Amino acid sequence: MSGEKLSLFTSIAVNKQPKTDKQTELVRLITNQVSKSGIGNFSQLVQDLDAAGIVIGKDRIAIKAKQTDIVDNNGNTIAMFSNGKLNASLIDAETITVNHLYAKSAQGGTSVGHFGNYDIDAAKISGVGYPLWLGASTAANAPFRVSKDGELYATKGIFKGEIQGVSGSFYTLTCINKNGASSGEITFSSDTGMEFSGDIRHQGVHSENRGYRFYSADIWCRGAFGHCDRVVAVVKGGYMLVYTMGQNHENYVYVTLPTTINTSGTTVYKIPLYSPGDYSTNGLAGCSIDVVVFNVATSGYVYDFDFSGTNNTKTLDIVNVNDNQNANYVKFFDTVGAHSLDGGKAMHLIYVKPKWLTPTLEESRFGKGIFWTGEKDLNWA
Repeated sequence: MSGEKLSLFTSIAVNKQPKTDKQTELVRLITNQVSKSGIGNFSQLVQDLDAAGIVIGKDRIAIKAKQTDIVDNNGNTIAMFSNGKLNASLIDAETITVNHLYAKSAQGGTSVGHFGNYDIDAAKISGVGYPLWLGASTAANAPFRVSKDGELYATKGIFKGEIQGVSGSFYTLTCINKNGASSGEITFSSDTGMEFSGDIRHQGVHSENRGYRFYSADIWCRGAFGHCDRVVAVVKGGYMLVYTMGQNHENYVYVTLPTTINTSGTTVYKIPLYSPGDYSTNGLAGCSIDVVVFNVATSGYVYDFDFSGTNNTKTLDIVNVNDNQNANYVKFFDTVGAHSLDGGKAMHLIYVKPKWLTPTLEESRFGKGIFWTGEKDLNWA
């Protein structure tokens, strides 16, 4: 046996009789060592350990008990194993793999949260699995839950910082100013649509060096309505300059006027009053002109106001600001025919649907449906 390494845990099973010379020698050596240390009979020690529930075998040590406690130096239980469960006040681990992790309302209370697999009935709502929920024993009753697809549901909450979203729905949004006080609300309902309470400001300058625009299909104003400027087109002959920000701004869009020939062979310049020019590139899509200012240098220009794209009863103010001109410098078509707009004169035009006229006019007639009021020649030249 000299020179051989003997191992209790790999060579002999506890509570078994030795079967080989090597095992017999191992028992003899251990027994002698135990006797010298005062422990007593080794066989009895093994029996006592087994009776206590400690079984030492190959590659493992087994502890058999209904409940196993681990105590500290003061005799306090710091961990307990019972019925396949571990009970401890703190588990400090780098990685823990579990199927289900529950939170309870109190010691031995009901479950109020879950994180883990969504294969259980409590984690399902209409067939959709929710691996995470808080506030109830099931996902369906929880005020906070997250589906396996990342859908978040919460009955209320406070979000601070940046929120990025694509779409969503709300009942009420309260606007909070920098002092934390409410400055207005946006309410959504199926009965009244959207309701805004508080002052609404839509202002600023676009990157294209124009003001921000507010587009709307219809606006019904039930109170006072005021404005400080209007969209103006200045006609210079065969072209016009459109001032979308009004007369107080120098920025304009150049628009070439399309032409057509009437039955008399006269060239007629069309003045589009809605989305003029190549609106897909000039930024005038949806632009409606309110005022047309004529300032042409030569005579003989005949114009037809193009109201296509606008709605019925569109109104328009026109003025000839070149007081050096006499009659027939600028003409435009109305319901009756061509009308001269002399220098220094202004008119208010209103357009109605031509099919409302009695008697009706032929489809090809220029100026049909255009009526005007007021004409006073102001001479200052």
